[in-house]
Amino acid sequence: MSVFNRNSYFDDYFKQIAEPGENDYYYFYVMKLASFSKYLIFQGGAFSSNRHMIVCVTNKRVLICQMDQTTGRLTGNMAVIALNDVRKILLKKGFMKTSVKIEFPDDSALVFKPNNWCIGLSNHKKHLLKLQEVYG
Repeated sequence: MSVFNRNSYFDDYFKQIAEPGENDYYYFYVMKLASFSKYLIFQGGAFSSNRHMIVCVTNKRVLICQMDQTTGRLTGNMAVIALNDVRKILLKKGFMKTSVKIEFPDDSALVFKPNNWCIGLSNHKKHLLKLQEVYG
């Protein structure tokens, strides 16, 4: 697998795990940085605490998939949230980042802040714009 052609890898992966009737899927890359205290304690080694994820929104569910930070492949660890359990999905596009907020009926929420562009994943920006059309 080429480092710079991740689109086909993720397209194939999400087609393999798709449920019947799942046609549309829009995915984007998110990295959660380690806390400042981890960088103070572990210094350069704190980068291993960074979490790399692909978030995929389909017409039936939201998939939060963990990526291996060295190979860029999906590890198979994922959280699956049915869209029936989601109250609404909000998108707010900024200059450098887009805020994606998934709200639940109990007033809790997940917030992702992906960059508006991603090297090696050309579908990234297209999928964020499409999500904004559908849910924005």
